Amino acid sequence: MLLGYREMEELCERIAELLRVDEEWLIRSVRPGAKPIITTDMPYIRIPAADGETAQRLDNKIMAAFRELCGEDGRMYCGEWRRSAFDFAPADPSEQEDGFIKDDFSWYGGESFAFPAPCPGSRNVYFISKDMSFGTFGHIYGHEVWIFGRELVEKMTERTE
Repeated sequence: MLLGYREMEELCERIAELLRVDEEWLIRSVRPGAKPIITTDMPYIRIPAADGETAQRLDNKIMAAFRELCGEDGRMYCGEWRRSAFDFAPADPSEQEDGFIKDDFSWYGGESFAFPAPCPGSRNVYFISKDMSFGTFGHIYGHEVWIFGRELVEKMTERTE
């Protein structure tokens, strides 16, 4: 379910406070060794963002971890930073599709929206549990995905044979 603008702004404010997101630095091009955009006290790891098949494998691994941690009925938030927000169930693929919202006042008759992937494509993206205990933050300019929260970090660092 796509959230309204006010809900999206409130959610971004809560995430920014929790993770201590440096929003001024977030919109700049980041060079290796530059200061981090997030300075949270939560356990976290940073993974270089990938392209193509490697990004798809990372997206799949992250979404599988979300499904496992949330269970059948759990819900999360996700979106493009300061642009969109969704309330969705990781276990329900039908809630993870692109769509169109009809709006008679819009020049185009409405607005289309894209459900984001954890690896940043052309925007900064976030996924966060409803209780804000774990999630991801994809930074487009830093070309990395921040994975935070003890449970998710453990899932993402488990060795698979």
